[in-house]
Parts: sequence; structure tokens; C-alpha cells
Amino acid sequence: MTDQTTNFAAVLTTPKSDFLIQERPVPSPGPGELLIRNHAVGLNPIDGLRQAHDFLISSYPAILGTDLSGVVIQAGASVTTFQPGDRIIGFAHGLVSHNLANAAFQTHVVIKANAAVALSATMTFAQGATLPTAVGTATMSLLDIFAIALPGYPALPPAPRPTALLVWGGASAGVGAMTVQLARRAGLTVFATASPHHHARLRALGVAYVVDYHDAPAAVDELVAAAKREGTPIGLAVDAISQPGTLPVVLEVLRRSGGDGRKVLSHTRPWPEEVERPEGVEARMVRGDDLWNRREDVCEWLYGEALPKWLAEGQLVLSPFRVVGHGVAGIQGGLWELAKGVSGEKLVVEM
Repeated sequence: MTDQTTNFAAVLTTPKSDFLIQERPVPSPGPGELLIRNHAVGLNPIDGLRQAHDFLISSYPAILGTDLSGVVIQAGASVTTFQPGDRIIGFAHGLVSHNLANAAFQTHVVIKANAAVALSATMTFAQGATLPTAVGTATMSLLDIFAIALPGYPALPPAPRPTALLVWGGASAGVGAMTVQLARRAGLTVFATASPHHHARLRALGVAYVVDYHDAPAAVDELVAAAKREGTPIGLAVDAISQPGTLPVVLEVLRRSGGDGRKVLSHTRPWPEEVERPEGVEARMVRGDDLWNRREDVCEWLYGEALPKWLAEGQLVLSPFRVVGHGVAGIQGGLWELAKGVSGEKLVVEM
């Protein structure tokens, strides 16, 4: 039987420190919230970035983490969509609430009910924990940054729409592959870069042309030539890696690809100081945490309507994943593993 009375958390007590495992009170859900007993948490590059660089942490002690799956223990007032015993996927919002109870890296977490999705009987908890940030980030790039509507989403104001999107790092950590899939659902032609052993998987997801990013100058030439052959200028780009070495290359593709429409780059990390801000290209950092405040309309549609439908109809291909630890004590080692560099798979800790 699952322990419902003890909560263990991976806690940062000071900036740039390792996690300490601490026992904390089991939180209670408020109106519109759910108390979840976690069974798996997903690890994201932003988690390691926050820990290592004291990034987006307002005070200490701090608990991190956004991706989770588990079982509902208690539903707060006004919640009618879930009840105790339900298996769910959840997107924890501690990053914006600054409430330790709302962070994923603990055994018991309180999340918003409108950021939870039923976990089907055919999916494991580990599989479920790979989804929330990947699908949320991809959706925010398309809907919020590019103003590209996804099927079923209320119509956006008419706007010129480029016909091609580049995903640099198309197989990276779930975000790249999820962006590919949602962009194809939106009717965009998708170009991508990835290591050669991921090319077949990306083509199966609908990528029109994929190249090896290890030789950046050659990759730029190939992508520009392919876009011209297809007659589809690349006007949009998602840099799923967003490092000082990748951003200038992605900008070069946008500049050289042709077309007279707007050029927009969505980057997943803060813009590096050593990289010059682009001229003629709109560059914006995609913020998944905006789903919990500025774009709560997208949050409610995505997790309440779209994602359940996509999963039920088998319309999403989940990225490969690897379990790298067990229990909250396994989170630190998992983030160290993630920092070494991971190609094409999501890292998960089972709880």
C-alpha cells in the first residue's frame, strides 16, 4: 500500500548546492488542485540549469521539477474531473507559484487540476512523466511565439504563415520530436537536424529533410538548398538545444533560406551573452511556465482537451526514455547524468 502520510523531497538549501533529502509535511490541495502521490518524475535541462546557476529560484530552501505522473490522493474543492485513485500525468507549477508544495521533486505534490491528464491503462508512469514539458514547450512555440494554430484550438487572428519550420536538435529530450509532431499537425513542412542514428525516427514522424548537425557549415548549406528545392522558405525555427554554438547557425539558416515573410526563432534557454542578438530575426525564449499564468487559456485547452484526445487516438509518438534512478535520492544522480549530454531520450526517476 502506498504511504500517504510521509513526504520526502529533494531540497536545495543553498544556491548551487546538491540536493538534500528531507522529510516534509504532506501538503493539502486547495480549490481547483490535486494532491498527487508521485510514481515517476521527468528530468529536464532547465532543472539542472536552475540548480547549477541559481536560475529562476526566488528563495531557499527550494524544490525543483515540473514533470510527473502518479495517483490522485485527494481532490480539492470544485474539482470534478479527477478523484482519488485516478492515475494522472501532471505539470507542476512551483516555478511560478513559489510554493514548495507545487514542485515535482518530492513524493507528494499539489498541482492544478487543469494541468493534469488521465494516464491510460496502457501507459506506464515512467512513460507519462516524459510528456508534460515536451508537449507544453512545443505547443507554446507554435501557438504563442509563432501564432500558428493547432487543430481544435480556437482560431488565431489571420497572419502570414511561413510554410516551413526548422527544428535544430529534432530528437533532443522530447522537445524536438514533440515540436516536429505538432508542427506537422499544424500543416507545416518540417526540416530538422539530428545525429544520423535518429534520422529514420524523425522521417517517420514526418520530417521532410533531416541533416547531421555535427558539421554545422555543411548542415546550413544542405538545409538552405533543400528548402529552395522544396520551394518552402524556412521562416520559423526552434532551437531545442539553444547553446552558443547552435544559435548562430540556426540564425544563418533563417537568413539564407529566402522568402519575404517574418523570421522567428524560438529558443529554449536564455540567450547567451556571447552571442550577438540577431537583426532581421525575432528571437524569443519559449517559456513553458507561461502556461500557468499568461497563457492559462492554452494550458486548459492543451491538458484538458487536446492532449487527452491525442493520447486516446494514438496521435503522439512518445520519445524514448531511460530510468536513471529510484526515489527522490535518485534525482541528483539523474541530473548529473543529464548534464553529461543525452541524445534522443528523456531521463526519468521512478518514485
